Amino acid sequence: MKAFLISIAIFINLNACALCALYSPTSHVTTEYEVREDKLSGVSFTWAFSENFTEIMLQSFDINYDRYLDQTELKEILRGLLDYLVPNDFLTKISYYYDDEEAKDVLIKVRDYDMSFDDNRLKFRLDIDLDIAIKMGLVISTEMFDKNEFFYFTFMDEKSREITPNIYLTQNANGNINFFKFTTYENAKKDDNKPRLSDVINPQNEYAYIDEIDAAKFDQISQASLSFLDKIKQIFKQNKQNPSVFSLFMILFFSFVYGFLHAAGPGHAKLLTGSYFLANGGGYTKALAFALKVGFLHVLGAFLMVLSVFFTLTQTAQILSKDAAKISTFVCGIAVIIIALFMMYKKLQKPKIKWSAHAPSCQCSSCKALNAPKTNKKEWLVAASLAIVPCPGVILVFILAFELGSYVSGILSGVFMGLGMSLVIFLAAILGQKLNQNILNKYKNFKIYVEIFALLIMIILGGFMIYASFNTGVF
Repeated sequence: MKAFLISIAIFINLNACALCALYSPTSHVTTEYEVREDKLSGVSFTWAFSENFTEIMLQSFDINYDRYLDQTELKEILRGLLDYLVPNDFLTKISYYYDDEEAKDVLIKVRDYDMSFDDNRLKFRLDIDLDIAIKMGLVISTEMFDKNEFFYFTFMDEKSREITPNIYLTQNANGNINFFKFTTYENAKKDDNKPRLSDVINPQNEYAYIDEIDAAKFDQISQASLSFLDKIKQIFKQNKQNPSVFSLFMILFFSFVYGFLHAAGPGHAKLLTGSYFLANGGGYTKALAFALKVGFLHVLGAFLMVLSVFFTLTQTAQILSKDAAKISTFVCGIAVIIIALFMMYKKLQKPKIKWSAHAPSCQCSSCKALNAPKTNKKEWLVAASLAIVPCPGVILVFILAFELGSYVSGILSGVFMGLGMSLVIFLAAILGQKLNQNILNKYKNFKIYVEIFALLIMIILGGFMIYASFNTGVF
């Protein structure tokens, strides 16, 4: 059962919502050098991740919900991190020089690494082998940089310290770059008297600086959605121990609010829905039906995915491959572009003149059958393209339901999350429909141009989804 839960957790991260995909965490980097005789034999870097990023990892990997990441859970996080770090030289560049000599690059040879969860904060330790002679005037330049911008780093400028007798180490940190200089005691003392960022930050929390940086990246909707998801998990556990109608009601209430906030946060669904209804119009009934389709498919996809993995555990590694998110997002983008191009073709096509022996007002069975509205398959395809990637929150709820045996509560919670999402999609659809209606009434001659413009937006969104499929995040 544990293997099943961890496997699902991997899938959640591979199919993360826009919040996680767009979020790039900042980590605080500390450095410790290893000295053997008169040489630097190694260096150890510790990345302390921000409070917000730690919370996201807890939400995704803390399957048993004990607010702690155990070794099994940390192993899965480390696996995902290494898959990105190894081919990118651990995002680390080291060079050194003596006085005015030309700088020499250090070949990154990783000795060891480890992931830990200390004081409610996620940390990654990286040990690298060195072979550098310690001499007065030695300067070591260290840069932590991610060209793909999935991670950001900041070195905290620290006080000087003694490395060998008569040789002291000073630091000159500038964001993600740190210069370590080996100098005399007198120079080290002068350096210590300079004002530092560490002197003005909150002494109660050495990581307050990076926490503030990352907190600024979160909007209030994203923060609230994480809070509601956490609340749902708490009530689930409480309801298992002491089941009550009130607890079930609270689960459904928070599930609906989470679904609403999740859909209202960053993402392409609202713009795509609004563009579709701006181009095609439609009434309240059509908008409601479309929104319910999206919510239904979103929940159904999550449920079937969890169910299928549960009954085919031996094939989990194949099902949860890292290409799953890329493929699903790529397919969505292709589908959106094809549908938009087809609708554009239909709108630009000259209308065919229908001939009939019956009067236009005829209500015979044959005319009714001919004039009956046809099933709108493209609407289902658009809805499916919005919902094909399951919501991480719904998946987490189903996982918890499987673990606790609260199947009915889990299904109901997923349904109400879907309804919350549907409400946002419904509002986006109504906005698009109202714009279409106003243009039809006031600017009939420009209606076709606005509709084409809306379809072009859909095509652009499809192209963005294809682009995003090749630029998925690390977790």
